[in-house]
Amino acid sequence: MYHCGAQFLIDHWTALPGAASIPARVRFEPMRFGARTAALFLADHNQEAGRLRLAGGLVEQLHGRYLTGAAWASAWREDSRAELTEAVREAFRQARPMVITARAPGLNGLIQIAIAPLRGPSGAADRFVGLYQPLDPEDRSAKSVGPFTLVQSEIVAIEQAGAKRRPALSRASLNGRLIEPAD
Repeated sequence: MYHCGAQFLIDHWTALPGAASIPARVRFEPMRFGARTAALFLADHNQEAGRLRLAGGLVEQLHGRYLTGAAWASAWREDSRAELTEAVREAFRQARPMVITARAPGLNGLIQIAIAPLRGPSGAADRFVGLYQPLDPEDRSAKSVGPFTLVQSEIVAIEQAGAKRRPALSRASLNGRLIEPAD
């Protein structure tokens, strides 16, 4: 289960035209996020976790520095960077959002970071949007919390509108014998 902020990003991304195969950045509307805009960031996808193009006020406040142009991985502990990079790559491979859960020394609780791949002007999937969502409300006012440690990353299961779903299994056979589901 994702925090409502992370879920808002996931829902917005999923509703974009082309979400089944990574939507275009120009279709993403950050101003629809209202007060959550401060929690957004946009990064270029490269060989590592990404280089930040834009970072909202909450993102910079938590890291205690200006982040535009910085490598996103630089805000993470060294021992979490490879796993972070792999999580970002997996979001692009599967063309779906990813939710990363992390902790930091200056946070009371965990933070969820939802990321979702986007296509740039060339049509290449070369950037991603993210949203920071501290799980403890008091952590929204935390400053310079220290480097993040990755706790978990989870690809988001997306059911695309209009996609044909296989009906739930109601009967099966084993070695030619019909097996009824248990009630």
